[in-house]
Amino acid sequence: MRFFKFIASVFKTYDYRDIFLSLFAVAIFLLMIVKMIFFPYGLFGFGESNIYTEGLVARNGIQNVNPLFVDYNEADREISRLVFSGLMKYDPAKRAIVDDMASLTINESKTEYTLEIRKGIKWHDGEDFTIDDVLFTFNDVILAPGFQNEILKTNFAGVGIEKVDDDTVRFILGSPNIFFVTNLTMGILPEHILGNVDPADILTDNFNKRPIGTGPYIVIDAPQLFPDGRMQITLDRSLGYYGELSQIEKMRFSVYPTMHALVEDVNAVNAVV
Repeated sequence: MRFFKFIASVFKTYDYRDIFLSLFAVAIFLLMIVKMIFFPYGLFGFGESNIYTEGLVARNGIQNVNPLFVDYNEADREISRLVFSGLMKYDPAKRAIVDDMASLTINESKTEYTLEIRKGIKWHDGEDFTIDDVLFTFNDVILAPGFQNEILKTNFAGVGIEKVDDDTVRFILGSPNIFFVTNLTMGILPEHILGNVDPADILTDNFNKRPIGTGPYIVIDAPQLFPDGRMQITLDRSLGYYGELSQIEKMRFSVYPTMHALVEDVNAVNAVV
């Protein structure tokens, strides 16, 4: 009761215009909640029954879903994590970093991280995922002098990377670092596609528009830009994914330049990230 009395006292200080705007904002918020719960695949004929659409706000839209360049854009990160996989992944249920494309063992001094990759993993184009893809991503790209991501270069500075055998790679640290394992959740790149590209040019390579990964979803088309500033990209479920298949056949990300634009188009999305 005290809460409602407080709300009533606040509204008494408002003029009619303020009250109208406040009630309108609350109504829009409640509409979004109701739609997400009761109409997840469209409302009043809007939306497609087999496509789940997420709405995001990102001023710069979709820039680059290459996992090595998603540090500065939330939209890119959300999309990239579905297209690419890492050696490890974050499990929200366990609130911990767990095995993904590889199983991890750490020595007693916490300076050697040895990872054995899972067998049978395929890239979206059907090629085998191998230990050479891991070495290429970390050793040939990230540690290359011309690589254009200073954050990743710093994270792996001074780290030795060696191939143990055809299924195993080892990261050797100069001293223990309890946060190092988080670096291993980053998506891996395909050597058979990017192996001949200069690391300095990967940032602008056409691969980033139609990337090939090992994640649960495949990019169908390059991102689309609409006259209202909205950008959109659609992903198809990968039936060859090595993990548990998603129940959602297609994922569409609609990225809006402002929250106002997203709210105006709320009937076109199933959820807001």
